[in-house]
Amino acid sequence: MLVWRTSTLLWLFTGFGSPCRASDAPTRTGEFEHLSLEELMAVEIDVGTRGPERALSQSPVPVTVITAAELERSGYAELNKVLQRLLPSFNFPRSTIEDGTDHARPFTLRGMGSDQVLVLINGKRRHAGALVHVNDSVGRGCTSVDLNNIPLRAIDRIEVLRDGAAAQYGSDAISGIINIVLRADGESRSSATWGQTSAGDGEVMQMDYGFGESLSGGGFIHIAGEIRNRESTNRAGVDGRQQYFDGDPRNDEPSLNNLVTFRIGDPESEDRLVMLNGELPLSDAAECYFFGGASYRQSEAGGFFRTPQDNRNVRSIYPRGFLPLIAPEIWDMSLAVGIEGETDSDWSWDLSNTSGGNSYEYHVRNSLNASMGESSPTSFDAGTMIFKQSTTNADVFKSFDDLMVAPLNVGFGFEHRFENYRIESGEPASYLHGGVPVLDGPNAGDITSTGAQVFPGFMPGNERNESRHNLGIYLDLGSDLTGELLLGLAGRYEYYNDFGSTLDGKLALSFQPIEDVVLRSSTSSGFRAPSLVQSHFTSTATVFIENVPYEVGTYPVDHPLARGLGATDLMPERSLHLSAGATYQPADNIEFSADYFLTTIEDRIVLSGDINQDADIYGQDVVDLLESHNVAGARYFTNAVDTRTQGADLSARVDFDLGIGGRLDLRGQCHLNRTSIVGDVKAPLVLGEAGEDVVLNRWARVRIEGYQPGETVILSATYQRGAIGCVARSIRFGSIQGVVDIGDPASDPTFGAKWLTDIDLTYQLSDPVRIGFSGHNIFDVFPDFTTDQGHPFSGEGKIFQYPRASPFGFNGAFYAFRLDLRF
Repeated sequence: MLVWRTSTLLWLFTGFGSPCRASDAPTRTGEFEHLSLEELMAVEIDVGTRGPERALSQSPVPVTVITAAELERSGYAELNKVLQRLLPSFNFPRSTIEDGTDHARPFTLRGMGSDQVLVLINGKRRHAGALVHVNDSVGRGCTSVDLNNIPLRAIDRIEVLRDGAAAQYGSDAISGIINIVLRADGESRSSATWGQTSAGDGEVMQMDYGFGESLSGGGFIHIAGEIRNRESTNRAGVDGRQQYFDGDPRNDEPSLNNLVTFRIGDPESEDRLVMLNGELPLSDAAECYFFGGASYRQSEAGGFFRTPQDNRNVRSIYPRGFLPLIAPEIWDMSLAVGIEGETDSDWSWDLSNTSGGNSYEYHVRNSLNASMGESSPTSFDAGTMIFKQSTTNADVFKSFDDLMVAPLNVGFGFEHRFENYRIESGEPASYLHGGVPVLDGPNAGDITSTGAQVFPGFMPGNERNESRHNLGIYLDLGSDLTGELLLGLAGRYEYYNDFGSTLDGKLALSFQPIEDVVLRSSTSSGFRAPSLVQSHFTSTATVFIENVPYEVGTYPVDHPLARGLGATDLMPERSLHLSAGATYQPADNIEFSADYFLTTIEDRIVLSGDINQDADIYGQDVVDLLESHNVAGARYFTNAVDTRTQGADLSARVDFDLGIGGRLDLRGQCHLNRTSIVGDVKAPLVLGEAGEDVVLNRWARVRIEGYQPGETVILSATYQRGAIGCVARSIRFGSIQGVVDIGDPASDPTFGAKWLTDIDLTYQLSDPVRIGFSGHNIFDVFPDFTTDQGHPFSGEGKIFQYPRASPFGFNGAFYAFRLDLRF
């Protein structure tokens, strides 16, 4: 049963500093349904300019528009999965057994970091999640926005800017911007979906409802809600490890050995989502708009199975071992309120505040604290992370017709943002050592592990309550200098009270040498401010070495130990971006485009590896420093590397009117990218010769350079005739690299490229009723098997048959039925 906790909701909405905003006024253009190519190119987009909306065909920077109809007909219930199927530059890897990451998986854009993309809702900055990814997944060391908190039914369209835009929108907009425009229509709709994998697991039941109403005087309100329940999937092989002590006859009992003991796949989850969008006219020259939402997720995923003979087990509680479960509750809230209008002198203005927050409550189930012996609980509240953000903006715009040959569009504005990050400790049983030794077996009397198995709770010493403010001002100029040449200039200054100031600029040009061809190019500088989470996250646990308790964990950069190990205040990541491309539209129903991009990032923030008490590697001074703090191992965030990402986006689309109500839409898209680490790793001198390898070991390098596909191809055909609709889509995910042995590059496996095929069939039974069938990965394609290392964990048929993160997962085929209703 889902229970909404009033205290959590109040915390997410209270305690903010000054109010704030983000960028342009929300675009409220109504619903986009089954647009032809000609109609799509005429769509006015909000993203990429701070001035008036501009038709997609006239954009000087590459923008992709995804309509509500495309979202619905993808057949997917989660926004991240939808975007991966429709946008080749969007990557949503499926990780497993990665602690908190399993429940709030990050996405990336154009092969860069999960925190190097800006998400907007109706043109307003969206807050990130409270979780920082600290394990070995894509996005390690980063926070990210969870797009799956937004119900699909609430979305009118999505605008994806594939260009650097920090000079216009501020921090994070390095790889691009995703702007989600909410529905503004007066129509009500509902749908229900049921599906499962071909293996018989992963059942999904989803229901949504969208209510729209046009209000007297020109306003509107639209409310969308969604319920989504998903059962877990499991593609683990058998556990071939010895389960019981030597000499135990149960080792020879077939029914007790070579079992599937792990859970590798998607977590079980229940989601409840709601989103509101509305507008009320205040006068002939001003209107009030508002939007926001709330979501709740209860999820559950497994860790590593503890065998019966494991010292971390209490055999009287779990005689056959146990699979500990991480079962978080994730809350998300947001609300934006603004007033926009126009003065008598034709100045357009917009004042708004956008506030939001995310809470990640760690719960551990089916576990124990071995140091508490037989009195140990089996469930724990392990602590909470909370992130809040409030943004206030004032923006003005005017088009001057008499200053130049062509109108000059002038936009400028102010932004103030307040952020707060908190860590709250868990219950004592989740982190304390209870003093009980190993109770039985050959190791009876040995010291036991501390805290809840799979995730020891946050300790009181980990509690944090950190805040910061930043101020930003920008100027945006644009003009169609001639009928063929468009010029855009932007500059932005920002000040943060924790690290200082930044100044960035952007130049964008588009030129139409002949009627059917548009050439476009942009260059810009940008930045990403270190997140509060990166600066202040801490998580420690107690271990025993020769019966002496020590701490191990992640320390904030201002901790005396981290300072002694070379940590400094985090600086912003700084970027330079260059893009050049062209579009060719020889007819209203045919369009080709090609864009090249190059992005360099300096001082990229990473989470270091563990620095331990090995004098041969780190020297005696480091060992003495760790000893003085009673710490066995430590890591911290640091500005460590410079990277270069370059690539290209290619697309072609042909839209045929077949007559007699028939239409065929053929599309091909290809995204290419390659990220390389440039220069030496910036390691502190105190770590000596080992500094580079501990700050960024080879696995961390591979994660940046090779753990995301270098190419993705999407080929699709959409056919509509009368009541019948069909979408067929094939997607090629490029190869990814893995690591088996950090010390042996020759053993690194490459998981090859794969083609996946989806279909979606619909039939309109009547005007308000439509039924649909979807098949995802209908040919049941899986990643390559992991390399057999001669032990029970890796290889075909073993525990980890597949890589622990795959761009398309490892569930196999999935089939779903859908019922759509229009009221």
